This record gives sequence, C-alpha cells and structure tokens, in this order.
Amino acid sequence: DNVALNSGQSFSETILLGDIDTYTIEAQAGDDLLFTLAETSSGSNTFDVALYGPDGTLVNEVLNDDFLRLDTVNVSQSGTYTFVVRDSGNGSGGYSLTATVLDTTVDADNTVLSSGVLVAAGIDLGDIDTFTIDVQAGDNLLFTLNETSSGSEFLDVSLYGPDGLLLSKELEQGQITIDLAGLTQPGSYTFVVRDSNDESNSYQLTATLS
Repeated sequence: DNVALNSGQSFSETILLGDIDTYTIEAQAGDDLLFTLAETSSGSNTFDVALYGPDGTLVNEVLNDDFLRLDTVNVSQSGTYTFVVRDSGNGSGGYSLTATVLDTTVDADNTVLSSGVLVAAGIDLGDIDTFTIDVQAGDNLLFTLNETSSGSEFLDVSLYGPDGLLLSKELEQGQITIDLAGLTQPGSYTFVVRDSNDESNSYQLTATLS
C-alpha cells in the first residue's frame, strides 16, 4: 500500500493498530530532501519515521513525536527514497505529511512570485509551501512575510539559490525579513515556508527585486 509522492505533495492518512505506512519519492544525488509530518487526530498519538535510501540503507530517522521533521541535506544517491511511518505505541491516529525535494525542478504546488506583488497563503498541518522568483545577476532581493492568523503560530522561512544551496534561514517568527544584495547567480530562487509547531497558519508575503 505504498504511496508514491511528488515533490511538494501533501498527503493525509490514518495509521491503524499494527500498521506500517510507506511513501516513496525520487531524488538525485546532491538534492536536499525535506519532510514534515503532523498528527491530525484529536488523541495523543506519536509517530516514528525512518528514511531509507535507494540501496535500502537507513539514512535518517525521528522517533516518538507528534510533529516531526526529517530533513536530509545533500542526499548521497540518486533513485527512490522510502519513508516508513509507524505509530510509536499501541495506538491508531491520523496524520498529514509533505515531502519536498530542493532541486532545479519546481514543485507542482509552487507559487511563482512577481516582484512587488503581495501574496496571501495558508499552511496546513504537516504542510510545506514553496515560492519561487526569477533573479538576474546583480539583483537585490528583499523578502517580507507576516503572519495573519489570530493566534501566535510562528513560521520558518528558508531561501535556496538556483543551485539548491541554502542562502538564508529565519526561524520561529511572526514577521520575517530576508534582505540580500548583489546576488551573483541568475536563475530561480526558492523560499520554503513551514510552521514552527504543530499548527496551521495564514500569512502574507512579498518579494521585491531592485
């Protein structure tokens, strides 16, 4: 009952007593593979998640958590990666997950930004949002994000260059600014937005080139 994921695809499921769920995704050597899982049931279920490489070896794992991230930087092999999800105890419960591959291919649910245009968005449990903007060599890039939810849910934002390298990261904030001057690489820059905790959230953002 494996589910083949596309980069950026969110998927919701319920794990039953004695159940093991598996998910696969394709990645190339050198890609960053981001994964988020959040409990969606009203109970107190916690989960174990293990990531296996194309050769079947254990790459990464997180145990006994109801909100977890399993991020792997610069995966070493090209091929099919497998996430194995299990309940940490003797329980059943719902969850939602998203896997995102940071490479030169844009996610199916990605939003393309235009310079200076305000965008409203929302992030769900276990979700990862991506936004891209095309940049010319020498451009200055100013990015601002503001939470619009009524609570105090904070967001994390990471910026990746056209070569997939992490350029900036801002964590656990309701207002975020990323300001980079004189970018040397032309191409598509990617902002990755995630909730800092096990929450859903709404927000607005703008990316401006000068």
